[in-house]
This record gives sequence, C-alpha cells and structure tokens, in this order.
Amino acid sequence: MRHDFKKVRERYPLVDVCKLLGIKLKKVGQKYEGKCPICYRNAFKVTPGKELWWCFQHSRTTGDAIQLVKDVKRFDKMTEAAEFIVKGLGR
Repeated sequence: MRHDFKKVRERYPLVDVCKLLGIKLKKVGQKYEGKCPICYRNAFKVTPGKELWWCFQHSRTTGDAIQLVKDVKRFDKMTEAAEFIVKGLGR
C-alpha cells in the first residue's frame, strides 16, 4: 500500500510516533527529550512545532517521523516506515 508521505507527516504527530516506538519522552519547555533509540544515549530531542527529531551526541542523526521509524525499525524503504505508522496509529 502506498502512502502520501506529506499526509502521513501531517496526520501522525512525531510525539505519537515516538510513543508507538516505545520511546519515553520528558517535556522540557516546548521540546521533548529522551534516550536515543538509535545510539541509546540521553541525547534525543523532539521539536513538535517543526515535527523533527535529532540525536545530538553519538549518532548525530535527524529527521521526521517517517525517517525515525525507518531508522529504528531498520526498514529498507520509507514506504515501509509510513505503513508501520499508519497501521500502528490508525486514525
């Protein structure tokens, strides 16, 4: 099944996708922080207003919700990650 990436990003907030992945976040001001699901260090930040995440230590990676799912679940394709989000959050 093909998904419009823009619609997936708009419909499923990054914070909800983090919960789907089991990432525990703590609200700090307008952002969220937690343990990076890629490098496992306390260097993971989420900016809900921009719908972006990043790890500022070891992995130094960044992206949107679809990229996060692709990296964490080690999917080969972005379409697999989008499908995981839609099935998991299904609203």
